[in-house]
Amino acid sequence: MARLQLIFPLLFWAIWRGTSDHADWQPVGPGIGLAIYLGGLAALVSVVFYAARLTMRRTSYDRPAAVPRFHRALFFARWMILLLHAFALWSLSYGEAVLRVADGGSHLESLPAFISIIPVLLAWTGLIWAQYPLDRAVREQNALWAVEMGEPVRLPPTLLAYVAHGVRSQVLFTLTPLVAIAFVRDGLAYGADRSGWVSPANVDLVVTVISVAVVFSLSPELLRRVLPTEPLAPSAVRDRLEVLSRRLKLGVREILLWHTHHAMGNAAVMGVLPGVRYVLISDLLLETMTPDQLEAVFAHEAGHVKHRHIPWYIFYWLLITVLIWLASSFATGWPAALRYADGETIDVVVNIVGILAGFVLFGLLSRGFERQADLFAARQLTHTATADAPARDGTQIFNSALGLVARLNNLPLDHRSLTAGRPLMGRIMCRIMHHAATWLHGSIRSRMNHLTKLANDPDEARWFDTVMLSVRWALAVALAVSLSAAIYLSRQGKQELNLNGGVQRQSIDAHRGPRVSAGFAENLGQ
Repeated sequence: MARLQLIFPLLFWAIWRGTSDHADWQPVGPGIGLAIYLGGLAALVSVVFYAARLTMRRTSYDRPAAVPRFHRALFFARWMILLLHAFALWSLSYGEAVLRVADGGSHLESLPAFISIIPVLLAWTGLIWAQYPLDRAVREQNALWAVEMGEPVRLPPTLLAYVAHGVRSQVLFTLTPLVAIAFVRDGLAYGADRSGWVSPANVDLVVTVISVAVVFSLSPELLRRVLPTEPLAPSAVRDRLEVLSRRLKLGVREILLWHTHHAMGNAAVMGVLPGVRYVLISDLLLETMTPDQLEAVFAHEAGHVKHRHIPWYIFYWLLITVLIWLASSFATGWPAALRYADGETIDVVVNIVGILAGFVLFGLLSRGFERQADLFAARQLTHTATADAPARDGTQIFNSALGLVARLNNLPLDHRSLTAGRPLMGRIMCRIMHHAATWLHGSIRSRMNHLTKLANDPDEARWFDTVMLSVRWALAVALAVSLSAAIYLSRQGKQELNLNGGVQRQSIDAHRGPRVSAGFAENLGQ
């Protein structure tokens, strides 16, 4: 969820630019507003820094309760930064200051948006820097436990290495594809505008779809360099994973070792096309898991590939984009029926509601895909990749890997371990944090219970397969229908635009005949 938060300040900028009367809401000038904004961000980072110092003094090997409280404070500090950023845009003239610097006639329309989020990026970097002393103290205390359990003892990273890793994994991992999509889109839009190869009525939709498709196809080559990775060294584990990859015909270009300073137990798959598809396994997983558990984790990532989850994610967001565009197109006629709303305000509301609904539904879709990948992995561990339930031994291996991932990353199995014994407000806050952190994957315990249920009941496993197939068919049909509607509307808009131009030329040449009203031309532009 932390990586997705980076999208919000960009959305704030788009909404602010779409608000016609934003200039009337500025109580202070750009200079004073910028000082208040930056001062507020510095104050938030300072509070987190001193909270980390205080937590470090109150934490010991037998008293770890203060650390979760700090992480809850860190969670809310991230959201406070976003709220302060929104407040600065609408009430502190921050947006005006950005436009004075960045909006100088450049063909890169997205440049002001990315300049506007620089303070947010710096503040998040400051939060990473602020929590370093506490993280180092916790690692040093855990070294005692590692010695007692016979596990390897690792020196904590330096401050520079710690901050660099946090920025690369939490900021640049999300920011790099967004920057690439935005600037590719700007270049295509400029070329389309100059060449006229697409009508103005649907140029935004066309260039956005093309840029997203191109960047998502090639982004693994960027991201493998954003993250500190290297090819997994030859070993018995690599040989075992390569055998599984060849058996499943995954088309993986490389298995990468993901260096996290042994701070993160995670794995991931990147890439839609076989030539640029990579599987990442973190150093902590490689060091602590058994070969069977590593194979289970790899099989889970293979499940995402075999079920084509990444292309379906792209199709889903393409569907959301087209639906928002259609809703905005239909919304141009609503102001006539509404007394207190203009077309521009309605367009902003439609985009906000569409994006929020898209995020909510995306969490449900992602949870279903994660459970489908879990089932695929359990089946592969027993070599029964059919519609039947996985064998219990494969289920036990995969569930043990899930449990170890939870322990390595200090993740609770479910919200009950966070809310037990707390007052009402504490339980509410902990549940909000837990659901926000697990919205895309679901809790570890829910995934383990779901897989166990499928293993004990073959009918449930077959029903789950049917449900997931139905979800993909529903997405495909909805995307086909929405694209057909968008193409039809864009052609109608192009015909009206050509008719409008012909009428205007006739009125200019012959100095007679009806003239197109400004309102009609404005509606065509929308």
